[in-house]
Amino acid sequence: MGYAKDKKPLPLWRLFWNMGGYFTLFGAAIVIVTLLIFNEKAKSEQEFALHGEVATAELVRNYTTRKRKTTGTVGSKTVYNFSLRYETVQGMAVSSDRRVERHLFYAYDEGSEFEIKYLPDNPQKTRIGDDDYARSAAEALRIAILLAVITTIISGYVLRQAMAARHARDHGRRETAKVVRVQKTWVRGVKDWQSRLIWMDSSGQEHKSRLYEYDEIKDFEPGQTIAFYRGKKRAWWTGDVGERAED
Repeated sequence: MGYAKDKKPLPLWRLFWNMGGYFTLFGAAIVIVTLLIFNEKAKSEQEFALHGEVATAELVRNYTTRKRKTTGTVGSKTVYNFSLRYETVQGMAVSSDRRVERHLFYAYDEGSEFEIKYLPDNPQKTRIGDDDYARSAAEALRIAILLAVITTIISGYVLRQAMAARHARDHGRRETAKVVRVQKTWVRGVKDWQSRLIWMDSSGQEHKSRLYEYDEIKDFEPGQTIAFYRGKKRAWWTGDVGERAED
């Protein structure tokens, strides 16, 4: 009998999850966040369209700040800001600092005056010319749709792989193979780089397992006997799919 990491036959949902199905949840979470951003930007655009009041603002100061990147990359990005002073229709003086797009930052000099829109119930919230609310909403929607399509494609691929693995385990020929090595990958795990078990069948063809934490498979030695099921397009290690019930 070849070694099997999990003796029980894994259900389809476990196969899907182990083969990367968890990325589906990650992708779905990003889509939801992006849609929330779209909703907020679209709401702001509607508020200015329905309730925005026009005022003439003076650009008291334009300045830049540095903000640490949140995408996991090293470094920071430039943030462009305006300090504005204006009066509401009711005569209330308002001073407001806000971020602006780069093209707006270089379009106006300090001391210049231009029309803005503000919200009567929140005078600090302004819109400058062709401001970014509608554009940001459209961009967020496009990104959400793109991410949803990518997530669906990836999920479909992983599901097909999981179904192929289940079919091979339930109906494929069971054979033995020899371990070649444990190979680390570029995918970062909890403690170390995630790894794959590389093994060779009787014909000399190499195959590989799904990704594992290195500690989970580090004890496999070259030449060790394992078992696998032969599928239509590829072979599946019993450690990945579990043993067939009657084996």
